[in-house]
Amino acid sequence: MKKFLLNTESYVLNLLTEKLNKDYLFHNVSKTQQVVNSIKELIEGEKISEVDANILLFAAWFHNIGFVNRKENYLEASVNFAITFLEEYNIDDAIIEDVVRLIRVTETKASAKDVLEKIMKDAVSFYYAENSFIDKNELLKQEVKLLYNTNSSELEWVQKNINILVKEHRFYTNYAQENWQNGKDKNLAKLVKTEKKLLNEKTTENNFESSFQTHNTLTVKATIILAVNGLILFVSLVGYYIMNTTTKNQEVLIPILIFLLFNVISAVLALVVALPLKVKQELNQDVLSQKINSKSRILKYTYIVFLAGIIVSVILFIIKAINA
Repeated sequence: MKKFLLNTESYVLNLLTEKLNKDYLFHNVSKTQQVVNSIKELIEGEKISEVDANILLFAAWFHNIGFVNRKENYLEASVNFAITFLEEYNIDDAIIEDVVRLIRVTETKASAKDVLEKIMKDAVSFYYAENSFIDKNELLKQEVKLLYNTNSSELEWVQKNINILVKEHRFYTNYAQENWQNGKDKNLAKLVKTEKKLLNEKTTENNFESSFQTHNTLTVKATIILAVNGLILFVSLVGYYIMNTTTKNQEVLIPILIFLLFNVISAVLALVVALPLKVKQELNQDVLSQKINSKSRILKYTYIVFLAGIIVSVILFIIKAINA
């Protein structure tokens, strides 16, 4: 049987090396070898008999080979490879059936019913406990992107994996629970830390975006005030020039000058608001908020001065009209 296992190893490795799509950055030769090594560790840890150990090793070697043919329903393709190969060597039907069910139990939602299935489930998810988990998980992300043309954000991917580790995955065997669970917990902690960092960055990014939108709104309002002030200044000067042709209309000079003074002050304030922000590379959200709040206050003063100029000028016109 040992020689036959060596033939199986050679067959699978050659097939994966020569036929597997290079876009399989995660589900490749290295992953298959890692599962086989995990099986060997669990066989010893759970003290499995030689017969059952051989069945587990056959299943481990064949469980991912279906990716050579297709990415959808690859497990059934793996089953077909295993059956064809094992039948050629006249392996007992009972052993083939066990190999088949162990391959199928590696499906994510499949439940483990006996110790061999528990070992198989634990072996394929051993990488959750590895020190290299973060790096391998990034390879899986890139593989999914290449094969399925999807591009999850870093935050989405991290949150998806946190959900898997917390809600969907568990180690079944006593050996894995005692020896691998701690590694899994450490990797989960790394993911949670990364999630917190990404959420903070997202919040900061949203705050910056909101702040700049507010600034754009202030700029638009200030620009409108500048345009109105410019129009008023032009009309006032033309009006005064026309009225200046009679001595009687000299009396409106003071109200017009006062109105123009307020007009100029409000224009200057509006110009300050309309000026672009000097955004430095190290500008943080607090500094940006302070700058925008300052411009918002200036814009309020602009409205006050503008309206005050109108009110004062109207009052002076009324007084002049009564005295006349």
